[in-house]
Amino acid sequence: MPSASARGSIERALSQSLREGRIVFVLSGPAGAGKTTLSRRVDSADTRIGLNVSCTTRPARAGETPGIDYHFLSQAEFESLVKQGRMLEWAEVHGHLYGTRASDVLDILATGRDVLLEIDIQGGTTVRSKCPGTVLLFVVGPSFASTKARLVGRGSEGDAEVARRLTRAREEIRLCKSYDYLIVDDDVDSAVSCIRSIITAERARMTDKKYRALIHDMGADQS
Repeated sequence: MPSASARGSIERALSQSLREGRIVFVLSGPAGAGKTTLSRRVDSADTRIGLNVSCTTRPARAGETPGIDYHFLSQAEFESLVKQGRMLEWAEVHGHLYGTRASDVLDILATGRDVLLEIDIQGGTTVRSKCPGTVLLFVVGPSFASTKARLVGRGSEGDAEVARRLTRAREEIRLCKSYDYLIVDDDVDSAVSCIRSIITAERARMTDKKYRALIHDMGADQS
């Protein structure tokens, strides 16, 4: 069973960061939609946001760098984190485990930055349940045909794997109605600009904390 003390400590730390005004953003989308490129571009353009690196048990592909593309963990390491209640979200996808370590998210929040998670819809839904106010963004290509072309063009998966990913892409698109924003990646610069505009707007959103600060300031001015 997951450690209740570890889970409780993580939830308290997350709640405190959210009360202090930090925001968790989730970027999801089918394979081949371009979400990795977009998330990295947003991360490099905005010093107030930190892009989390997910964990996985799948082997690294050619050109992937541990700690940059993923934290590549053994099955035993990953399952131990799950049992200890230290994964914010996790799932099995195509025979491999993927997930987000709560400690990685908390480390970013501790620096005063917002967090950007590049995870699937299941993960996004789980994170929102644990972090109320999480902002969910779903990215798609200009058409399903373009998504398929990107997957085939990558050349990193065989025909069977491409077919599995396309089936999953259809499933994710059917579930994306629960998300807050839809970004169509028909042009990378435009899509990045759209995401950054959403982030700016969410940071300016009226919250109870901001409202109370305004009221307090007004009262101080009158005294």
